[in-house]
Amino acid sequence: MKKLLSFIFVAALILGLPSLSLAKGKAHPAVNNPGEAAVLSNAYHILETGDHDYKGHRIKAMHAIEEAAKPLGVHLHGDERDKTPQALSDAKLREVIGMLQHVHGSAKGEHAKHIQAHIHTAITELQTALSIR
Repeated sequence: MKKLLSFIFVAALILGLPSLSLAKGKAHPAVNNPGEAAVLSNAYHILETGDHDYKGHRIKAMHAIEEAAKPLGVHLHGDERDKTPQALSDAKLREVIGMLQHVHGSAKGEHAKHIQAHIHTAITELQTALSIR
């Protein structure tokens, strides 16, 4: 059931449904793909609540997502201080990797290469984070 709800949530984000907000980030009026901006924003906010014990790789991924979101007019910042159990935090990181892989393949427009490069960096950092024990 949780996987189905997660899939529906991600699908809604990708489709850019108008009822969804970007939380702390605000979309630029010229955003070609509001779903892309929403996915990046939500991926960032999922990582915010993750465990901080990844030797800096979670935060590096967050910075890469911030950079990927800038050309879309989405300004992300901050880091929640929620102490999530390691297993749940690892699951969050895996979920974000999936979200970012989807956006990486769909990035379009004049800033696509910039966005893709930062998304690739974020995915790499998250994979490294998951290898740390």
